[in-house]
Amino acid sequence: DVMRSYTESIFDKIASRAEWWHPAALIELWQGCAAEYNTVVDEHSNVQPFVAAANNKASRMKANSVSCLVGLGFRFQVPFPINVILSEDALTNYNRIFNFLVQIHYTRHSLEHISIPSALYHGARKQDSPHHPVCQFILLLRSRMLYAANNLINYVFTRLDIMWQELMEGLEECMDVNGARQLHMDKINAMLTCCILSKQSQQVKVAVDQLLDTCLELRKKSEAFVTKALSMRPQERMAHEDMLYTKKQFSKIQKNFDNAHFLLLTIVGKLRQAEKDPAHGFEDLWIRLNFNRYYDQNTFISLW
Repeated sequence: DVMRSYTESIFDKIASRAEWWHPAALIELWQGCAAEYNTVVDEHSNVQPFVAAANNKASRMKANSVSCLVGLGFRFQVPFPINVILSEDALTNYNRIFNFLVQIHYTRHSLEHISIPSALYHGARKQDSPHHPVCQFILLLRSRMLYAANNLINYVFTRLDIMWQELMEGLEECMDVNGARQLHMDKINAMLTCCILSKQSQQVKVAVDQLLDTCLELRKKSEAFVTKALSMRPQERMAHEDMLYTKKQFSKIQKNFDNAHFLLLTIVGKLRQAEKDPAHGFEDLWIRLNFNRYYDQNTFISLW
């Protein structure tokens, strides 16, 4: 609950183009969320949020790219002997995993906030409404993208839950700190592979980023379209050139989404064939992506 409240507060600030990345602002957000849920932190431990390269304002202001969230994470101070297990390397990798999960959730959060206002939607339901084709296109493309984002989230969290349970059970059987540390690092490496953050899956991460960015681009363009449509009278039509340009923009977003999805499916398919250990999960991800493709074929719509 605390993490959801904290990250959604950041998402809202990104949407409002506020300079959310300053250390003091992040700490204030975190402390407010922790206090809201009465979270108790052990007196021997300390958790502080941070964001790397916080001075890169131009990158942070790009609300239509998941790159705006790169570097968001936490610093932990834990007592001995826990700090032997939770080493600096381990915490760095945990932050990489956390950052990846936040990027996916930011994409879903953005898609869920795409809507057609009632003042425009009632008119758009009529087939003769000048905005009907574009409104319908936005909602259906949003549906396709949400399906892909949710499937990606379900894949990652299903596998992470299993790995976490295996880690907890393994730690109970460890006889010494060194054994616990090695088991912990092995599981973290497995988690990195699951979250397509290992060196072997860099191509997959690039394809996922492209997929997520096209989803964020839809929110940006749909908000601009809704603002323009609401400024017009109910039966007033956009100029032919404006409507043509609008249709080209949204068609391009759909094409980019389809290309990114196909690229991701192709790369994962090749990794799946070369995979020696099915536990890495590329088989599972490949199956889910194929379900996405089947779903897309049944919800495809054209503006032309």
